[in-house]
Amino acid sequence: MALSDEHSSVRFNASVAWASFEIPRNANPRYRAGIEFIDADKAAVNAYLARHKQA
Repeated sequence: MALSDEHSSVRFNASVAWASFEIPRNANPRYRAGIEFIDADKAAVNAYLARHKQA
């Protein structure tokens, strides 16, 4: 998996931990998934998340 932006690219192994298909009321069907980060650099991922955190 890779998390990339104009500042950096963080690459690591990941696997699908869970997945589901949902049909919400009054919305389009969608797939959702949880990802397990296997060997990610925690500091690099946290820095990426901090840059992309929505207020």
